[in-house]
Amino acid sequence: MQEAIDAVRSGRPLLVTAGAGLGVDGGLPDFRGPGGWWGDQRLEERATAAWFDDDPAEAWAFYRGRRALYASTPPHPGYAVLIERAGFVFTSNVDGHFVRAGLDPDRIVEIHGSLERLQCATPCSRSTWPTEDALPFPLCPRCGGPARPNVCVFDDRRWIAVPSVLQGRRYDSWLGDHPDPVVLELGAGTAVPNVRREGERLQGLGATLVRVNPHEAEGPPGTLSVAIGALAFLSAVG
Repeated sequence: MQEAIDAVRSGRPLLVTAGAGLGVDGGLPDFRGPGGWWGDQRLEERATAAWFDDDPAEAWAFYRGRRALYASTPPHPGYAVLIERAGFVFTSNVDGHFVRAGLDPDRIVEIHGSLERLQCATPCSRSTWPTEDALPFPLCPRCGGPARPNVCVFDDRRWIAVPSVLQGRRYDSWLGDHPDPVVLELGAGTAVPNVRREGERLQGLGATLVRVNPHEAEGPPGTLSVAIGALAFLSAVG
């Protein structure tokens, strides 16, 4: 624990990599834990691009409720620690909480997109636009068909990745300028291990990896593993 805290406080460039577990301490559900988004409904079998073809009203009822919960839940106090210390953020979260907490949008890459953007469900173009509330669901302004959140769902070949790609270019540039960061990984699981893999990739290039996860803190040799929640760790970092 202390070695991990010292690494984060060391003054070296800090890359924060975050999964859904980061928000659990603030009252947000994760995906596969008790009370998670998928729960017993196995929504991973429904939450696909085809859901917006088969029943766009049902799909939007789910995503509208999810976005409403994210919007009504403030970022927990640990975000303030991250905003102060992070040089860049790499996250699979689509809740927009880093930006709500005050992070410069140019210092984040959202690898699965964001619920704050829409795209055509077909899609008829590569355009995205800010999320709007419309009943029973938003429509694409170009073709008039259903719109969908600009988030990557399961088995998704229709996701418009342009905004995330542009963020990724800024991220690559930051890494080029900071080749030896401390990687602070918070709440990233193994079921969809994109966030974990990025930290381990950078660890292989010489970065220090701090993995904070109450249930899955293990990592490759050299990982500073801390088996507690994200908020408890960030409170200790101060």
